Parts: sequence; structure tokens; C-alpha cells
Amino acid sequence: MTRARSNRARVCAASVGAASLALLIAAAATADEKAGAWTRLFNGRDLSGWETWLGIPEKSTAGIDLPRDADGRYTAPLGLNVDPKQVFTVVEVDGKPAIRISGEIFGALTGQQEYDDFHLRLEFKWGEKKWPPRENVVRDSGILYYAVGAHGASPNKAWMRSLECQVQEHDVGDY
Repeated sequence: MTRARSNRARVCAASVGAASLALLIAAAATADEKAGAWTRLFNGRDLSGWETWLGIPEKSTAGIDLPRDADGRYTAPLGLNVDPKQVFTVVEVDGKPAIRISGEIFGALTGQQEYDDFHLRLEFKWGEKKWPPRENVVRDSGILYYAVGAHGASPNKAWMRSLECQVQEHDVGDY
């Protein structure tokens, strides 16, 4: 059920650099159990209703205007709604609109609406491309739920504090 309350939390999809991921969430929604209705989280056209956050890029990421340390590592996150590499885009997959997450930079796509008691339904499909530093490991992403606080609050500066439902190749649903 969705209801207003001051300590509500948000739903995020994580980009963790392993591979592109398409979230087929045209049908994804939150459920109001009493009404039996679903609230669509994705309009099928653009990222309205969502915020993007990109953390600190991998050293090998080119074309980013951020400070680097003496070893060439980036020292700051890209931040809120700054996506020069188009990590988060809307595409068509199998004839349906989908949110594509390239995975090139660790980050999160966070719904602007807050929920406190909900069911989430979505589909996902892996892409082919993998990015450093995870180009030789299984594809990895996640659905972050009950996300609270500031963007980039995680130790790696990539997403909010949250619980995670693992979306990893051969291993989906771990907590």
C-alpha cells in the first residue's frame, strides 16, 4: 500500500559496472493492496519521475571533466542528474520501452516518489557490454529499496543507503 509519511523511502536501480541492463518496467509498479491497483513507475517515454546519480568514475573512463589525483584516479562523483556518458537512457527492447542502464559508471536511478509499504514488479534483461573494473566477472546490478538519505552516501559514493535485492548473473534475489 502506498501512503504519505515523513520517513518514507525510495526505490533505486543500481549501476555497478558489470554490464548493460535493461529494466522492462513499463509494467513495473507499486501495489496498493486494498485498492488492488498498481502505480506505474515508468511512463515508457523518458526518465520523468526519476533522478540519476553517478558516483566516482573508474580511472579508465575517458571524457569526464572531474578532478583526478596523482595516480589518475577520479576524486569526486559526477553527482545528481549529471550523466555525460548516458548511463541511463530509454530504449526499446523486444518491442517494449525499457530503461537501459549501461553500467559504465557506478550509480543509481532513483524514483522521486517515496513509498513505505509496497510490492515491486519488473523484468530485466542483460546487455552484452561489460566495463572496468568488472569486465571479467559476472554481470551485476541490483534493486535498492527503502533507499534513504543523501545520494552517494554509500562508501563507494555510488548510491543511497538502502537494502538491496541482488540482480546478478546466475544469482538473482539475494538479500
